[in-house]
Amino acid sequence: MSGMPDALRASLDQFRAQWQASALLRLGIGLAFSLLALEGLLRLMDASDAWQAQATQLRQQMQSEAQGGSTALWQERREQAEVALAAWRERQWQGADTGLLEAQLQDQLRDLAGKARLNVRELGVLRNPGAKADAAIRLRLQLEFNRPGLLALLAEFERMETPLLIDRLHLRLNSQPQIVELELRAVRAAAAGKDS
Repeated sequence: MSGMPDALRASLDQFRAQWQASALLRLGIGLAFSLLALEGLLRLMDASDAWQAQATQLRQQMQSEAQGGSTALWQERREQAEVALAAWRERQWQGADTGLLEAQLQDQLRDLAGKARLNVRELGVLRNPGAKADAAIRLRLQLEFNRPGLLALLAEFERMETPLLIDRLHLRLNSQPQIVELELRAVRAAAAGKDS
């Protein structure tokens, strides 16, 4: 208490003297603290009631879902998924002859690269000896790299009705000329139908 200012020390001494002399002061302060504690207890009880009501509501919701109360919701979600799957299947590459489909894909890729002003260095089909006849067709496309052309080509892929999936995009910027290599996959409608 040696570092305490004299005015603060005098106030504390005066409060201590009044506290010891006045039982009414002690009773008033005790009553004020009791009221504050009671208020806090009542607020906790109200919060507890709200938590219990929320827990009861969640428990009832879980029970109704477990008993099949949400089958209409799941039926609606199933129907939405079937519509989306049908739309996806319609967009797949169509063609009974694998060779014709591969040639069509290669022609389309050459056309798209030409529109994007990219020089095609290599374009070929990646063969997998163990793959089924109706599996997805995989292609490798090597182009001379220029940024605006590559971005234009990727934008064309985005706009295609029948999608091409990019499995791998590799930039070889240390070579001369700079090369971008794409491995693409075209999912055939027959393969898409058998996955389900």
